[in-house]
Amino acid sequence: MSEQFDFKTVEAAKSVSYLKPGNYELSIVDAKYVAPEGTKPDGSPKSPYVEVYFEGSVGKLSDKFFISPGALGRIQYLCEAWIGKKIDKVFENGAQVGAYLVQLLTHANVKKITKKVTVGGTQGRDGKFYTNLPFSGFVHPEGSNFPMGEFKEGDYAWNQNVKMNNNASTSTNSVVITDDFPAGSVSNPVDNDPLDDLPF
Repeated sequence: MSEQFDFKTVEAAKSVSYLKPGNYELSIVDAKYVAPEGTKPDGSPKSPYVEVYFEGSVGKLSDKFFISPGALGRIQYLCEAWIGKKIDKVFENGAQVGAYLVQLLTHANVKKITKKVTVGGTQGRDGKFYTNLPFSGFVHPEGSNFPMGEFKEGDYAWNQNVKMNNNASTSTNSVVITDDFPAGSVSNPVDNDPLDDLPF
């Protein structure tokens, strides 16, 4: 059996590097729900999360949005700041939250949105650097006039957005919140604005 390779609609691959701390114009290009196996050191289950992939003309970044009581405010911030809508629903478990966020963040209308974003990071004692988004406040308001581009090491913006991790190594590229997701009552999500073509 012979395979065909049709290049008529194939675009040339482009090289996109990972972003360093700075201010950039980014779009959400993908999101994936992850339910890690195993337990934390205290024996509790690991928290599920949605890995959100951002990309702009100068680079890309992914960050984990954990689904836990302490991190719900971060998820709400992302939705309000990026899309302009508040999630006003109750979900029974983390998997439902994850499925909803993936559906929302990968919607064609959301992928069209470009925002100015502050990218921070953590530098470990081992000298390795891990970029991430701050817990909140990383989306610039419309019309803001922040200088775009990479921060200079040691300047005010660098010091505000890059943190030192005193652990021997850093094994994550994002903020980690360790609370577990509580069970709640099931909701039947309703589209409260059918004209915006978003699933809520």
